[in-house]
Amino acid sequence: MVHNDSRSQSKMIGIVKLRSLGDSILTTSFIQSVREEFPHSSIRVFLPENYTSLFAGEPYEVRGVPKNFKDLFLYHEFKALDVLFVLHASHHLGLVAKASRVKNRVVHHHGLHEKDTGSHFTIPDRHQVKSILERDLDALRAFTGKTHEVRLPQLFGYPSTTKKDGILFLVGGSRPTKIYPYYEELILKFRNANMKTISVSEKKLEKTLPVHEEIYGLDLPELAKKISEYNYVIGNDSGIFHLAKALKLKSLCLLGPENPNEWHPYSDPI
Repeated sequence: MVHNDSRSQSKMIGIVKLRSLGDSILTTSFIQSVREEFPHSSIRVFLPENYTSLFAGEPYEVRGVPKNFKDLFLYHEFKALDVLFVLHASHHLGLVAKASRVKNRVVHHHGLHEKDTGSHFTIPDRHQVKSILERDLDALRAFTGKTHEVRLPQLFGYPSTTKKDGILFLVGGSRPTKIYPYYEELILKFRNANMKTISVSEKKLEKTLPVHEEIYGLDLPELAKKISEYNYVIGNDSGIFHLAKALKLKSLCLLGPENPNEWHPYSDPI
């Protein structure tokens, strides 16, 4: 069902994605498109509370969603919204959105064969494999009926005028399928090169790796500032790689067995 007056009543817009660090950063692409489409609306973004410090300098409001009493928190917050976009949604989160009775709900579930529980709008091309940026943007396309061009993820709060020599080699990833299988061999080849290796993994790949800076445990703003000091990055499909891309570093991505068409939405080589 499409509400004919929905576009003129979009005074307070909510955007929700409760996934990983990389997913949160990639959401900045969708946020840019919403801000362009509704320049006079207030936009409130809901992300996991442990990532919100990264977005403190952005030109929109970000609210952290706590792990405890998450449903109650969101139900209360949704009551203030005219429009709600739930991206990469779980079935349960769709039910919370439905219970809130926001007048205009666009709930886009992650699975290709899932129903978009709680949504007023039909998501276009629902069962096609697309890049994560295109998939998120389909929620806005469903709401407006327009095409909308993808914007690359971007963080505005970390300008760096002084750049360091060298290339960052970022090591991260939330699951084994994200890990390029020849990291150790590749990093060792760069042992004597002007390569700065940064790892945010809880476990280093090997003790012998020439990791110059182990930054696991740094808060996200400090991590972003450190990465923004460089121009070039090599890394795998991980949250910190997407962070580097949002900070406009030129890149080479080394992918494991996951689908690059879905998780590498950039024109840089893979």
